[in-house]
Amino acid sequence: DGTRVAHVDIEVRDDRGDQVGPDQPGELAIRGPNTCVGYFDDPERTAVTFVDGWVLSGDLVTEGRDGSMTVVGRKKEIIIRGGINITPREVEEMLALFPEIERAAVVGLPDDRLGERMCACVVLHRGASLDLPTMVGRLSEGGLATYKLPERLEVVDSLPTTASGKITKHEIVRTLMQAESE
Repeated sequence: DGTRVAHVDIEVRDDRGDQVGPDQPGELAIRGPNTCVGYFDDPERTAVTFVDGWVLSGDLVTEGRDGSMTVVGRKKEIIIRGGINITPREVEEMLALFPEIERAAVVGLPDDRLGERMCACVVLHRGASLDLPTMVGRLSEGGLATYKLPERLEVVDSLPTTASGKITKHEIVRTLMQAESE
């Protein structure tokens, strides 16, 4: 997704703040003249995002031995299922290859036993159909680890987005949780 740029320091860090090695996922931390010093009138958010001169981006990346950076997800979107961290992006990229699917989002829903369970929300192309066993079978055949397989499939007419077109996953979760409580 990119490489380092001049005059900007970059580190890839684990949850403790320690740098990780090549090809290991971690949060992207940035320091340089391109960053700001905090959020206006929001000291709490500033305190967790701006640490010792570094901006903690919330982006999960890996850095290859050649210096190339690959975004693997967002820290806030991580699904923790049975104590294992799962990045939805990997599953979403596989779902995007399905000929039936126009758009997909994978979200975590609360689960009493596992902490979270995975739900794939998909918009299908006109006239297409897809069921959970077919989806899970194809993902499995495509090499997706069993613990990353969604336990639920929701076929929807559209996915909520921001004005710029980014899917708002928190809105999806809210809508699904409301439907479950009714």
